Amino acid sequence: MIGPGPPAAGTDMNIFVYGSLIVPQVMRRVTGRSFSSEEAFLRGYAQLRLKDESDAALIPFPDKDTDGVVYYDVDEETARRLDAFAGARFERIEVNVERGWLIDSSEHHR
Repeated sequence: MIGPGPPAAGTDMNIFVYGSLIVPQVMRRVTGRSFSSEEAFLRGYAQLRLKDESDAALIPFPDKDTDGVVYYDVDEETARRLDAFAGARFERIEVNVERGWLIDSSEHHR
């Protein structure tokens, strides 16, 4: 999960996710809530599997891009639930994403 770092108290944030969290039903199961969302992609990052992990991590990689979803107006409590779901090896960082899907059939499988 990638999104802005800690927001000001009481401020909602937009969070870019990839992997299983792009499925609204999974997001709802993890957070107990539904959010407005939009397809997006993150330039300059590749999804790579970590040893002994079921999900991939995003690693800075200049010539790669990653498809995902932006969920809008996510509160801090929900962001903490997402952090717990992602696990200790993942961290929330601030990034800029672009709207829409970037499809390269040789590298992206959905």
